[in-house]
Amino acid sequence: MRYIVPALFLLTLFSCDNSVDILEEPKDIPIVYGILSAVDTAHYIRVERAFASDNVSALDLARDPAALYYDNATVTLINGNDRFDLERIDATIDGYPRQEGVFAQSPNILYKINNSDINLKEGETYSLEIDRNIESLPIVRASTNIVGESSIRSPQTILNFDSNTFTSFSWREGEFSSLFDLYMDFNYRERIKGSGDPYAPKVVRWKIASDVEVTRLDIQGLQFYSFLAGAILADEDTERVFENVDLILDSGSAEIKDFIRVSEANLGITSSQDIPTFTNLSEGRGIFGSLYREVKENIQLNNRTLDSLKMGSITRDLNFN
Repeated sequence: MRYIVPALFLLTLFSCDNSVDILEEPKDIPIVYGILSAVDTAHYIRVERAFASDNVSALDLARDPAALYYDNATVTLINGNDRFDLERIDATIDGYPRQEGVFAQSPNILYKINNSDINLKEGETYSLEIDRNIESLPIVRASTNIVGESSIRSPQTILNFDSNTFTSFSWREGEFSSLFDLYMDFNYRERIKGSGDPYAPKVVRWKIASDVEVTRLDIQGLQFYSFLAGAILADEDTERVFENVDLILDSGSAEIKDFIRVSEANLGITSSQDIPTFTNLSEGRGIFGSLYREVKENIQLNNRTLDSLKMGSITRDLNFN
């Protein structure tokens, strides 16, 4: 899914409205991104504003933190009768610098709460309230159900990729899950041939499936070897050793599914290109949703697959021992 955390890049999509509007009176438009997960140790909400000016360019405004952020906004998560205020922080200090682009990189304001302070519960409903503390502006509201645990059923401990057949991946969907991404991390080690140096750990990630609504996939084995041949540089001076693979399953809530489906709804060569905008906020633009990440580690390849990795026509130049 294109929302996978820490992918705050979705904000860029929402910021398409951050342009100068000379046809209407300036209007305050909150831009919000928040994806909660019960498996995270901390939760972050991004709150910004779209901006308009008759005499300052949108690019200049984007570089101005005073125009980009609210000075005194209060961000609150609500579960039943319990209310939890989030702390306004500079996310760069927390290890989340903002990517380079048109927006001001410093400060990088987010609103944070540690999970130890809120104890996010799977299957329960959480509401978001944002008070911009500006006279006459209403409170921004949204809600989401926290996605429950999904579990990978197959494979369990061994994977077999036969170029001419299909390998099955299946999982049990968690409560409130609507959309799935499946990834594989292929872990290996490499070193220069004959160097005697320790092997350096390496990993490449294969996106097996994206934005699917099913709980079983049959993947042709040939795709596995083709991915490795494209992801790892063939080098006759390098020798490699396979370690294991990890499977990562991301399960997204209904809001994430709707966001992605609406974004895709009117694209294509025959479309009108009038791209619809999804938001589940009472005011402004953005998304407040939930996801769950399941990781199954240390899966091995069977001997036949290892032989194909070492000697098969697609991957033999990768020099796996």
